[in-house]
Amino acid sequence: MAKVMLCADEPILAEGLRQTLSNVSGLEIVNYCPVVADLHEQIRIFQPDILLLEVTSEVTFSVLSGLRTALP
Repeated sequence: MAKVMLCADEPILAEGLRQTLSNVSGLEIVNYCPVVADLHEQIRIFQPDILLLEVTSEVTFSVLSGLRTALP
């Protein structure tokens, strides 16, 4: 089963994704992270296979580079 983490600053968006994905076999929602700054810590804790990330102004090239290292 693939572990999925959601990161979105819009709670309604995250809840809609959570509900939609909860019906997909083979996927398990392990965490919802509303703040981009907390992503590295949350990734370390939950070790997701898939990260669904809402692209906002907080998501910079530096953040994406760090995520690539944390989630190869």
